[in-house]
Amino acid sequence: MTGVAREDVSYLSDGDEIAAWFYPAGGDGPAPAIVFCPGFTGTRQAAFYQPYIERFVAAGYGVLLADYRGWGDSAGPKGEIVPLRQVADVRNGLGYLETRAGARLVFSMIANNYTAPNAAIDAIMERALTRIAERFP
Repeated sequence: MTGVAREDVSYLSDGDEIAAWFYPAGGDGPAPAIVFCPGFTGTRQAAFYQPYIERFVAAGYGVLLADYRGWGDSAGPKGEIVPLRQVADVRNGLGYLETRAGARLVFSMIANNYTAPNAAIDAIMERALTRIAERFP
């Protein structure tokens, strides 16, 4: 990506370390932040997520993009698709954003492909969610 800064970050989800990138919003002061959910087997390395992230950052949002547990660089049993575990990973990502200085959390999520139901479950479980967008083919 050109011109969009990112930080290597991590957080814990049920004892497993989740590898993530945080893209801070430009500008001064706290900014709203988004958890960007990759597809079931997607990882943060997928190039096709980057144009979306660039647009969110340009619009003034911070973005957290993580590898689900067991996928990409995250710890956990490799290659397992356990939707409720992914839901927990997203919820813990929301918790991580709450701890970041400069992130004014607006409990938003962007879901891709088959993680759209995960985001819907998170919306039900995490009553503080104010926005959810799903991109489903």
